[in-house]
Amino acid sequence: MLAACRPGPGSGPPPVPDRVESWTRQSGPEAVTRLVPVATRGWRWTYEGTPPIQLTVYRMPSQTSAFAAVQDWRPAAGQLAFYKDRYYGIAESAGAGIRTLTRFVAAVQTALPEG
Repeated sequence: MLAACRPGPGSGPPPVPDRVESWTRQSGPEAVTRLVPVATRGWRWTYEGTPPIQLTVYRMPSQTSAFAAVQDWRPAAGQLAFYKDRYYGIAESAGAGIRTLTRFVAAVQTALPEG
């Protein structure tokens, strides 16, 4: 009976790195409102560095839905969408170029778990 009351596996935020190259995680995880309709949960972290970067990650129902979310995403200056398995995320920073965001996202993707 008590087992039914416990959060299921994967109910909490995914493990994101404390440090990503020269960026250090300063805050989070903060639960976010589901801006992605099919997402089961979402979290936001802020990384301090030059420039500061905000990371938002959503747990999606499947890898297919995470991939579809990236396909539906519309590119914008200072933002980069990504996915790994069933996680869909957006890294954003007004002061970051695409190379900087790509480096940051690659490190985050490595840290996200499979499944």
